[in-house]
Amino acid sequence: MPEPTAIIDACSLINFYASTFLDSIFKNLPLNFYIVEQVKNESMFIRKPDESERGFDYEAINLDQYFKSDLLKVVHLEAESEKNLFINLADQLDDGEAATLAIAISRKMQVITDDKKAIRILRQDFPVVNYLTTLDIIKQWSTRNLC
Repeated sequence: MPEPTAIIDACSLINFYASTFLDSIFKNLPLNFYIVEQVKNESMFIRKPDESERGFDYEAINLDQYFKSDLLKVVHLEAESEKNLFINLADQLDDGEAATLAIAISRKMQVITDDKKAIRILRQDFPVVNYLTTLDIIKQWSTRNLC
C-alpha cells in the first residue's frame, strides 16, 4: 500500500525550514510530501536574528536537495476542475493556499497548513479533506524520533 500524501502550503513549509529539522521531518515521517508551484515561488526567505541580535538577516530557502532526492515534489494544477476550483478559492485565499487546497481536494491529499482561512474553508466546505498543522507534524515527528 502506498504511503499517504500530504501537500504543504507556504506558511508551514517556511516554518519547517526555519526549524532546521526539515530534512529529518521529510525522512522520518511516513508521508510523501508535495507542494504546488505557487508555494515554491512564495517560499523564498526566512528571517533570522543577525549577529547583533537586534535586527534580522534574510536567508534564502533552498529546497533543491529535497527535490533531487524526491523527498519533496512539485505538483501543478492540471485538470480543468482543479483550475476552476483554484479560481474559486483564490477569491478568498492567496494563490499558494488556493492552489494547495484545489489539488488536495481534487486528489484527496492531506493538507498541511496553519492558515486560519484555509482551515475554516476546509472545515465548512470540504470536511472530508484531512488537514494537519505545523504543530501536528512536529508532534508526530518528535514522537517518532524521541521514543
